[in-house]
This record gives sequence, structure tokens and C-alpha cells, in this order.
Amino acid sequence: MDDTSNEPQEPDSGMPEPAEPAEAAAETAGEATTKSLYGHPLAALGGALMVAGILVFIVLLGLDYIAETENPYRALVAFIGAPVIGIIGFLLFMIAIRVQVSSAKASMSAGD
Repeated sequence: MDDTSNEPQEPDSGMPEPAEPAEAAAETAGEATTKSLYGHPLAALGGALMVAGILVFIVLLGLDYIAETENPYRALVAFIGAPVIGIIGFLLFMIAIRVQVSSAKASMSAGD
């Protein structure tokens, strides 16, 4: 140790440095890498709509049960509108997965 600074130094543990991440190793070896199906912007939008529809449905369902007065418009939004938003989000999510899988298959066949 020939360092003359007054900063504390970490002791050398004698352990080898960690290897590079598996993704980087696979890329350098020419192997296929796996990607997340949730990274597509359409999947993010679909997931957000799905979660929003479910949360709005739960809140309006609770509000419908504790409300003292009947309101047909509240029931229409709670039992028709919120589930439709959730279903649209689910469909967008499935479309995004289909787009990603088909593009991955196309890139695999082009790489052969």
C-alpha cells in the first residue's frame, strides 16, 4: 500500500471481481437474450388501465353498498363503465404481448 492519502481504504478480501451480468455475457457469446413482456409502451398503458378499472370498480362498489340513496347512474358507471375500462386495459396488454412475441419470432427467423 503505497497510497499516502488519509482516506480509509477497503481491505482486499482476495475475492475475485464479480462476473459480468448474464445478459451481457449472452450477447457477447452470440446467444439469444430474454426480454420482458411488460416493457412495451402498449403493455404499460394496458396495465395502467386494467389497474385503474379494477380500483375504480372496487371504490364504486363500496360506495354503492354504503350509500343511503339509490342512483342508477352510479350503478351504471360502477358495474358497466369500470369493468369495460379494465377489459380494454387487459386487451391492450394482450395485444402488446402478441406484438412483442411476433416481432421476436420475426427477428429470430431473420437471424438464421
